[in-house]
Amino acid sequence: MFNSRIKLIFNGRFPSEKADSLFAILDAKSFAKAGLEIEMLVPRRLDRKGDPFEFYGVEKSFVVKYLPVFDLYFLPIPKTLAYFIGIVSFSLSCFVYGLFFSRKNDIFYSNEIIPIFPLTCFRKTFYEMHDYPESKKTLFGIMLRMISKILIHNSWKTKKAIEEFNLNAERIITLPNAVSLQEFDISIDKNVARNKLQLPINKKIVVYTGHFYSWKGVDLMASVAQNLSQYEFYFIGGNPKAVTEYQSKFNSQNLHFLGFKPHKEIPLWQKCADCLVLPNTAKEDISKYYTSPMKLFEYMASRVPIVASSIPSIMEIVSQNEVIFFEPDNEKSLSEKIELALNNSQICENLVKNARMKVEQYTWEMRAQKIIKFINE
Repeated sequence: MFNSRIKLIFNGRFPSEKADSLFAILDAKSFAKAGLEIEMLVPRRLDRKGDPFEFYGVEKSFVVKYLPVFDLYFLPIPKTLAYFIGIVSFSLSCFVYGLFFSRKNDIFYSNEIIPIFPLTCFRKTFYEMHDYPESKKTLFGIMLRMISKILIHNSWKTKKAIEEFNLNAERIITLPNAVSLQEFDISIDKNVARNKLQLPINKKIVVYTGHFYSWKGVDLMASVAQNLSQYEFYFIGGNPKAVTEYQSKFNSQNLHFLGFKPHKEIPLWQKCADCLVLPNTAKEDISKYYTSPMKLFEYMASRVPIVASSIPSIMEIVSQNEVIFFEPDNEKSLSEKIELALNNSQICENLVKNARMKVEQYTWEMRAQKIIKFINE
């Protein structure tokens, strides 16, 4: 049994509505459930939003430790400068913590390379590569080669990292993101879910959950929705500014931009849908190649038909046996596939069944066990 403690380093705002914050707590939760002693090391920011366990609706199975940081985002200075000062000061805090307050066999685990890099001198380190560097690749390559072991989310990034940074493949494990089946495969009838959320029973409903970043493809979906006025489209997510902009830009009555909802409510929103859409663009590499969308796994667990963009990062996980693919960035194609999903129950029944079966191999528990085994090897 792996008997060391894991120190999970997370540099972002915690808790927050962002996906990386949610990912960090799900990682911690899965390791704790596997029997490890987990401490999350996060920056002590000025605008913390209360207790993270209440915020995410998870049990207190691990410790969250807030470390000192220069949080200057409230000052009228460039955000890039505030970020630089913040991450450097947080990295220093992590270094001091690792040097004086950790055990020799502790593993330091992070999805950001800068805070974990100084610790490579005297502790085992594990880096989870979420994105792919677009600049300063020489420096990034030096830091990567110092890391003990690396997790990369898909085979495209793994192959490219090995080739570009001359990495030893034995130090790398390729694992996508995951889902909690118990959270998303909830036993509730679609109409009951709609009653709880005060949604129409007699309408066909299409749902998107997630952020409104440009690479997410929300613009495309909203544009298509305006021409499908017979259906109701619900967009769950986005910060207040983005929601206001979308409400102004797309003001058709069948479009509903509802903003951020607590993570524990998302399964209910997905259960009320007749169709779930993953409209990622192929115009940006972060979408086409880098990502391993948690949303895809959550959709698969929900037992609801999925319409998804046919891009490599998605097609590595699912095939036409589990989802209905549309041509990325093509309004006509997306419109046709949404119509197909909403009006062909026989096709969708098989897709939903196959998706639910396939997602059983992508649980947070199984992912944690594979990581632990890899660290022990």
